[in-house]
Amino acid sequence: MKPSASTVHIVEENDSCLIAIARLLNTLGYAVQTYKTRADFLRRMDSDPVGCLLLNLAPPDGCEIDIQRAVAAHTNPLPVVFLVTGRGQLQDAVRALGKGTCNFITNDTTDGELIQTVQMALDQDMQGRVRKAAQSEIRHRFDRLTHREREVIACVVHGFMNKETAAALSLSERTVKHHRTRANSKLQVQSVAQLILTLHEADLLRELNGQMDGLQHAPTLQSAG
Repeated sequence: MKPSASTVHIVEENDSCLIAIARLLNTLGYAVQTYKTRADFLRRMDSDPVGCLLLNLAPPDGCEIDIQRAVAAHTNPLPVVFLVTGRGQLQDAVRALGKGTCNFITNDTTDGELIQTVQMALDQDMQGRVRKAAQSEIRHRFDRLTHREREVIACVVHGFMNKETAAALSLSERTVKHHRTRANSKLQVQSVAQLILTLHEADLLRELNGQMDGLQHAPTLQSAG
């Protein structure tokens, strides 16, 4: 990904630190947007910001805004990298890693390490967007299936043979094959393995459990992961 493809948002009240980081990133071709306070960032934040957020761990203005929660509320949350300026903040930074924080940098972080950390965060953001776009596309294909087609593929992913599916749905095997072919075409899959992986990617396996209600000997399908 090109450095200028996304924006590095920096929230830092220390002017010298803010200017130094912004200047370094700008020199290397990164698009940068700076903010003095968390409140300022939230006021100016786009509805779907692209890039990553470098955030001072402990703003001196006493702002209690839970910025991570606000960022996480977006469809594509920005990866957050904390700027740790004090030794006493390290434990807070480590704890934050389990709450959606991508990484953190400290006063002794080199320019090279800073750039590497920023690029990792930008890559994470881009990968997340690509993954969600793929999930959305699969969801769109799935929504085109008829009720009967969903019942048929639900039986398929549960391991039913065409004969067993026909008996469970009170259909002929020929009709089952017809619905199965149409469903595979709409979902753009060519095998049972590809069908299951595609549905798992969009978290649709659990939804197919509802299609099995009322069928005898239908085990509950659990999504992997």
